[in-house]
Amino acid sequence: MWARSGQELFYRNGEAVIAVQIETDPSFTQGNPEVMFEGDYLLANGGPNYDVSPDGERFLMIKQVENSAVTPQIIIVENWFTELKRLAPTE
Repeated sequence: MWARSGQELFYRNGEAVIAVQIETDPSFTQGNPEVMFEGDYLLANGGPNYDVSPDGERFLMIKQVENSAVTPQIIIVENWFTELKRLAPTE
């Protein structure tokens, strides 16, 4: 996955997330791959299953579930500001 700057490439190698600096001027050159971090994150079948923040400093990844009896969930909160006001009124 490319950083939005176009000057860094991120990829997975097993449990490691690797970063490589890329330069294109005056010609294409690549830096040495560097392990950014490692972890037991879900691997995708056929495509990336993670994303990188616009500044390239944070990653969104899916953590493996350690207890197979637990069903993974994604919780989506709509109108979260209204819910926040209800739960933490200012008056």
